[in-house]
Amino acid sequence: MDPLERPKPKRQLPNLQQAAQLLGLTQRRTRRSALDRILSVEEMRVRARKRVPRSIFDYVDGAAEEEITLRANRDAFQRLRFHPTALNDVSDPDTRSNILGDTVGMPLALAPTGFTRMVHREGEIGVAWAANRAEIPYTLATLGTASAQDICKVTPRVPRWFQLYAHKSEQANLHLLATARTHGFDTLVVTVDTAVIGSKRRDLRSGLTVPPTVSPRTFVDMAVHPRWWTGALTGAPLGFDALGSSGESMFADLNSQFRQGIDATFLRWIRTEWSGKLVIKGIVSPSDACTAFELGADGIVLSNHGGRQLDRTIPPVTALPAIRRAVGPTRTILLDSGIRSGADIVAALCLGADACMIGRPYLYGLMAGGAPGVDRVLSILRDDIVRTMRLLGVQRLSDLGPHHVSSETSPPTESPFLTAASSL
Repeated sequence: MDPLERPKPKRQLPNLQQAAQLLGLTQRRTRRSALDRILSVEEMRVRARKRVPRSIFDYVDGAAEEEITLRANRDAFQRLRFHPTALNDVSDPDTRSNILGDTVGMPLALAPTGFTRMVHREGEIGVAWAANRAEIPYTLATLGTASAQDICKVTPRVPRWFQLYAHKSEQANLHLLATARTHGFDTLVVTVDTAVIGSKRRDLRSGLTVPPTVSPRTFVDMAVHPRWWTGALTGAPLGFDALGSSGESMFADLNSQFRQGIDATFLRWIRTEWSGKLVIKGIVSPSDACTAFELGADGIVLSNHGGRQLDRTIPPVTALPAIRRAVGPTRTILLDSGIRSGADIVAALCLGADACMIGRPYLYGLMAGGAPGVDRVLSILRDDIVRTMRLLGVQRLSDLGPHHVSSETSPPTESPFLTAASSL
């Protein structure tokens, strides 16, 4: 029998102040603190689903046809595996990046989204405000519901990008370019994967189409979300502010207003009319990537429109390594479609991207909490990037490379683990 007497912990009267802090009773339960408790983009997505009508949520969350591409984009990221290194100083990781000659807070830009004020009354203004706080570029869409002038006012510290859906009218295109140039937009993003609007079945079922044909069920769902509809009714009328249009005529024949397919001739014309930086968005093939740079592009965005256009399209992150090899190491490549975390962004950088773009993640934040919700999403992504860099064993984004990542089905390129193993 062990003669050592069992130790007994000391006891004392409960400390009510400590108990209150432990239970969070000393904190004010504000909307901001509720957002701060959200730890991932997926959690923000769940909150967004509760705060807006189903049709509005599906407009953001859904994709084309059977949504195969939507799922494939996420699957491609989820199949990637990191190969961390240790024995490195990671006390001060630096997320700053250079995109098209501009130093930004992290390797991320906010992609263009249309009808954004339909999602939340703060719309593009709230999103651009959050981008300015995060010190990353914001892209105003041709079908934006805020004017270039209004975006200019809330983005004094960041690069302003303007996305162009090419009109059939040359004068309309020149007007858009002039408006963007006047208000300090120095980068033009030409979207090339929208010859026609994709068939989004969730929107067709809910009636959230162009033009809208809202069903009784959709109307009832909107009615039981008073926070959303009061914001919609008390804000300015929804229109295409970037176009200087009320939206009524545009809704009627949106498909017919824009060019059905952008070719080399049009891109050459754009290059002569636009003196700023030019980015071509919607590329997933090496040949198109090479052609874009030959025609004068300063950068490209590998994108399948988040699965909202052609279903069964190759995920951009899968296409990335071959495209990087095709265009060489110095060309600027951005990537979107399927990104839901800072770890996804780091993985894309390892595979050859210079930066990423997001659309759905910040719209989840906008639906969930307006501009503070977008701000929270960007904070989550930044924290993810920092944590992933540290756990990978790197302090600078430039240290990331293909040896840090592989897919489940293939070995990493020049992995330090494989190199070490071969010497044993």
